[in-house]
Amino acid sequence: MRKRQHRVFYLSRCAVCIALGSTFTHVAWARDYFNPAFIENHGQANRTSVDLSTFDNDKSQLPGTYYVTININKTEIGARNVDFQLATLSDGQQALQGCLRLQELKDNGVKTDLFPTLESEKGCVDLSVIPGASQRFDFQQQALSVSIPQLYIANNARGYVPPEKWQEGITALMLNYSFSGYKEYGSSEDSDDAESKYLALQPGFNLGPWRFRNYSNWSSNNGESGSWNSVYNYLQRDIIALKSQFTAGDSNTPSDVFDSVPFRGLQLTSDDQMQPNSQRGYAPTIRGIARSNAQVIVRQNGYIAYQTAVSPGEFEINDMFPTGSNGDYDVTVKETGTYSEAGSNGQQMDFYVLVAGKLEIGTETYIVGNLKQYIPVPFSAISNQDPTAGGCTGADINKMSAGNKGNVRIYITHPLVGEITIPETTIMNLYLSKTPGSSGDNIPPSVPPMAHVTMSGTITVPQSCSINAGQVIEVRLPDIEGKDIRHLGDSPQNSHVTTQVNFTCSNVADGTNLSMSLNGATDPHNPDYLKTDNENLGIRISDKYDNTIVPGGSAELPIEDYTDGKGSTEFTAAPVNTTGHVPHTGEYQATATLEIQIR
Repeated sequence: MRKRQHRVFYLSRCAVCIALGSTFTHVAWARDYFNPAFIENHGQANRTSVDLSTFDNDKSQLPGTYYVTININKTEIGARNVDFQLATLSDGQQALQGCLRLQELKDNGVKTDLFPTLESEKGCVDLSVIPGASQRFDFQQQALSVSIPQLYIANNARGYVPPEKWQEGITALMLNYSFSGYKEYGSSEDSDDAESKYLALQPGFNLGPWRFRNYSNWSSNNGESGSWNSVYNYLQRDIIALKSQFTAGDSNTPSDVFDSVPFRGLQLTSDDQMQPNSQRGYAPTIRGIARSNAQVIVRQNGYIAYQTAVSPGEFEINDMFPTGSNGDYDVTVKETGTYSEAGSNGQQMDFYVLVAGKLEIGTETYIVGNLKQYIPVPFSAISNQDPTAGGCTGADINKMSAGNKGNVRIYITHPLVGEITIPETTIMNLYLSKTPGSSGDNIPPSVPPMAHVTMSGTITVPQSCSINAGQVIEVRLPDIEGKDIRHLGDSPQNSHVTTQVNFTCSNVADGTNLSMSLNGATDPHNPDYLKTDNENLGIRISDKYDNTIVPGGSAELPIEDYTDGKGSTEFTAAPVNTTGHVPHTGEYQATATLEIQIR
């Protein structure tokens, strides 16, 4: 009997489309101001206004001692009374600065040894000595927040456990054993009985850091007294300071490079188990600069390999887990609310808004006046460097121009399948003020933005796959003798044929979840099999794990090796008797369709 089985393959095609929408509204905004003339010193001949300059901004309060909660890089370290004095900041404003203790910083991982002049004569820490360090006093919350670049914070690798927390275990005596034996009786008077016994012992003890192990065995044949054999004896302990193991006795050399060689003596070897998980193997060290509290995302081959949060200033990442694969690392630094110089001027636009879970949208706007630069969003208190530009004087005092130029960049963070919808998403709110140095942090919620920009649309990705280059796969089964397949369920082993299926895909990233399904007419007597033109025979399709792939069912052929747009899988076809009757002689065939699903 012969059978031809044909495979027809599905090829999908898609188009690409993206739509953008934006809306602009116009309004001018100025900082609230309280006239101190409303408060007077009654009862005095010379009435003067009360001096409220100390409270002109939210960073200033009266000097003194306040009971505050202290945070270092957003981690609370405690609460205590702190002395505060007025100091002039780099932007010219005055603000309260707290007196921090050197030991406080040292106890919380700050590398104070790098800065010998960190402690002032008054016993307070001078944070200006640490590049990029700062502090901010929130009077309403009674909280002192200290920000120190991650580079100057002791960074223990992921998975690190302090050696002082390691345990040596309990003192114990142990014994593992195994015994086997058999006896064979002679079948005649001329043949002797045979007997064999075997005992294996593995005694040992733990005492403090020391471990003793032994392996011995005893064997006896045909009633002999037997003999003992000691396979190995060794004494072992950890050397924590060297992150190594000391062994005395019977041991073997490491086999990392050369073949292992048994010997009796002393050995000191490194023990990777004493290293944190992230330090077992190689991964690069990544250094950079964050202009604000930022999120650092490291991707390899399109997938996130590492993600962390860092404080403003220099940072260093040295605790990445080795990935065990090739590919460049792509590092993204997401800033959160400070000015990052213009992307269109050659610098990175590094703040993105996550949309639909798979897209990150970055925006920059063009500032007119004398600045004439694209500035990445978000930014704060950027001057146009020309107070007369934009119609801010004379008869047009209440009119301002937001401009109408900007750039939008879309970063695709995950493989896209088919079509993705971008809901209407706010990507920029632009506020204008006549007051120099005004910050977006001071904008009341009731004030609308001068420019409100939204984005919406759809993205359709052109993806397609071709199985076997679009050609029919023909599987020819061997001839079968009727006597080998005459009973229900018979399926001769020599009639099974395994076929490899190769395919290629375009615009489908490595790591995308792919699967291959089978569709076709099912056997009327057993729907798990394909129908053939021989009423007594069906065709069973199975994967390499011998799982039945039911036509039109939920089971699918696994695809475990897809890289660089190429992949493969395999299936086995086998004829099966589905009726319990002897099949008709002659050729038979079945037809089915394989389809690739992209998820």
